[in-house]
Amino acid sequence: MVKLLPASKQSIAKRKPIHGVGINDAWYITKVGSWRCPYYSRWRNMLGRCYSKPYQERNPTYIGCSVSKDWLLFSTFRSWMEQQDWEGNYLDKDIAYVGNKVYSVGTCMFVTPRVNSMFIKGNNLARRLPTNVSEVANSNKYSAKGCDGVNRVARHLGVFDSIDAAEFAALSFKVEVFRKESSKGLCKDGLLLSAYKREIVIMEKRKEDLKLILLNSKEK
Repeated sequence: MVKLLPASKQSIAKRKPIHGVGINDAWYITKVGSWRCPYYSRWRNMLGRCYSKPYQERNPTYIGCSVSKDWLLFSTFRSWMEQQDWEGNYLDKDIAYVGNKVYSVGTCMFVTPRVNSMFIKGNNLARRLPTNVSEVANSNKYSAKGCDGVNRVARHLGVFDSIDAAEFAALSFKVEVFRKESSKGLCKDGLLLSAYKREIVIMEKRKEDLKLILLNSKEK
């Protein structure tokens, strides 16, 4: 463990607001040689996402994000972070509240890389395909894949005649993964548990819609 070195009154007086808004009120030196305080690093990175124009130009999804007033003070953020399971994990602001753009005590939590990957949603924009669905080369068929959420290794779920059938398979697999994660004692955070339940409801609704689509296509 690194021994914290007290910052001199002169160095504290010379500190400037981080990204124009953040107040570093640490009583100690936050960077010594190659070491940087992990609490300070997370705090500074969070501020950068919200208030650094160069960062937002590279990552436009963070445009419009902000940090709650109390977290603009480093010591307040550190006090919260010290109570979290943060080592090796990601600070997340929108798994619990979809579309949230404010970093705050009530909206943020630390999640493992595994959990973070489970909530990432994407699609093949070029072909407009659903998440975890891809077109099989030189055919009119589509493949589906899933990730078990434990080792993040993709599993092939099969090849299907339609996009809807492939999406149904991918969703069915993901729903079961979410159910297991939320029921085996792996989910201790109330915000995260609520997020799992919300996603299960959304995916089950989509599955019902796909069932009707597939049923109607068979009857034609």
